[in-house]
Amino acid sequence: MKRFPTIFSTVLIPLTSILCCACNATPKAENNTQSAPDHSITMRACSFNLRGVMKKDTGVRNWKHRKTIVANFIRKFDIDIIGAQESAVKQFPAFNELLPDYAYFGESSLGKKDGRVINLIIYKKSKYKLLENATLWLAPTPKEKTKILDSAEPRTVNYGKFSDNKTGKIFYVFSTHLDHRGKKAKPEQAKYLMKIIKEKTNGTPYLLVGDFNSGDDSKVIKYIKSQQGVLDARDISKKEPINMPHTFNGFKGHTQKGDKNAKRIDFLFISAPSEVATYEVSDYNENGAYPSDHYPIICDIILK
Repeated sequence: MKRFPTIFSTVLIPLTSILCCACNATPKAENNTQSAPDHSITMRACSFNLRGVMKKDTGVRNWKHRKTIVANFIRKFDIDIIGAQESAVKQFPAFNELLPDYAYFGESSLGKKDGRVINLIIYKKSKYKLLENATLWLAPTPKEKTKILDSAEPRTVNYGKFSDNKTGKIFYVFSTHLDHRGKKAKPEQAKYLMKIIKEKTNGTPYLLVGDFNSGDDSKVIKYIKSQQGVLDARDISKKEPINMPHTFNGFKGHTQKGDKNAKRIDFLFISAPSEVATYEVSDYNENGAYPSDHYPIICDIILK
């Protein structure tokens, strides 16, 4: 099986510089997920719209500056697996250099020859083995690049089937990004998404993360949460969630806090009867410089 398209293959380069972090946010507690029972899969998971490489992003918003902040965040919080959105091939050299302990995979929603809009999955090589992966379109023909209804762009889900190196147990990770405009398309994309997940997992534990471009009160999120066995990580966190009313920050941090129009559009879902120990929408930044225009979601999870 060919796991990675050639243009997206993972090249590992030794870390050539020591990462430093000057962070205004209070760091989370040490990753203690190893304390779960042996028959379960423990992980610190993250949903993170990374934002690609944009010419209009200047100063601290430019990827040349943000790449170190992103790597610092991932290493500081000891993330095991990340479902990212809006990633780009031009970001891969930074991942190879700054995150040598991680591997990644994904294909652009715009097709194999395009290097943008990738729902990338990034994972620790020491903890997980990738068994199967593919990028599928949220459309009637999931293996073909397809744009449905009023969707501004073709939309996909990138998935990986993994085995946990400690327990040998199998699990899936799905990373997706629904359309930002299509009012008719988004509910349909959600249906195709859940159909794919049901067919692929067939009772196997899974993690679904993404930018759904939809709030808690939307048809999209209500539909996903209505599906059998789907749990919203925030709703079931054993510890009080460290939360903000929104996950999009526009590189401006807390400016939307208190805005009645601010909403959570990034989500992390897991399959029942899995558990969530902690849930955090992280405002990690370095002297006011943010890793992305979205806040990452961090969860300590026990997949069962």
